[in-house]
Amino acid sequence: MKRTTILVFDDKECEDIHTALSRACARFDPQILCALDVDAEPVPLSEVGRKRPERLDPATFANAAAVVVDLRMGFHFPPNDEEALLDQQTNYQGLYLIRVAEQLEKKVQGGCVSKLFVNSNYVKGLQANLPTTARAHSIIARALGCGLSVYQKQLPDYSDLCAKMYSLLDLRSRGYSSDTATRETLYLIARRAAAPKIESVKMEPVLILGSSGTGKEGAAEHIHEVGQLFLGNEPGQRLKVVHCGAFSEDRLMARSELFGHVRGAYTGANAPAPGSILEAVG
Repeated sequence: MKRTTILVFDDKECEDIHTALSRACARFDPQILCALDVDAEPVPLSEVGRKRPERLDPATFANAAAVVVDLRMGFHFPPNDEEALLDQQTNYQGLYLIRVAEQLEKKVQGGCVSKLFVNSNYVKGLQANLPTTARAHSIIARALGCGLSVYQKQLPDYSDLCAKMYSLLDLRSRGYSSDTATRETLYLIARRAAAPKIESVKMEPVLILGSSGTGKEGAAEHIHEVGQLFLGNEPGQRLKVVHCGAFSEDRLMARSELFGHVRGAYTGANAPAPGSILEAVG
């Protein structure tokens, strides 16, 4: 089975991003390739900077599951490629890579722009980072409309990027839709569920509704695992699933399953049990 590939284009923090994504997404064993320049073919981290890189193969970009881009990378002027050139004041590397993604979007059925993860420092602070020309605004606006994902670079340990990347890979592995709208919705729910620990605000319960077989349990597992990343944990932490439909009509037994019992509480209770709720709390 072909390994999932993640590309990282960053001229300063490739190693940090590589380390964070490797830890957070270890379950999926992704191949993470890095490049210091958007024209360079991404390679394993151990090979970055050791030799002159080859020119980026569009197929590498198109076949990747996700692409992480620092939009504030240095100026870049592709030689002999007037179509790709922006005006000299706005031609940052990251912006150029988004343009490449838009061009590939027209040629391949891979959703290239929706694979892009870019840092919010640029998108939210456009005036501070780039001259505000109409051309720059136009490119970003089109990319956002096509499903560009924005992560908050200022959060420690790249937790925001890791959560969004894990969400993408997990949804793909479950066979669910991994489009940006679905990912962003589940991501926001997971972030809110973890909010008491990261933002000191009150947590709101999550209720998932749907007919039998629509994937409610899978969605709950996804929200739980993505939320773990915000808490500084690796996915796969405790999740207690209780199938209420399997309860008998005996209320005592149902109460015992949820809240536990002491030894001798009823006939057959030969040992104490903590109950599902206490087990979930840990």
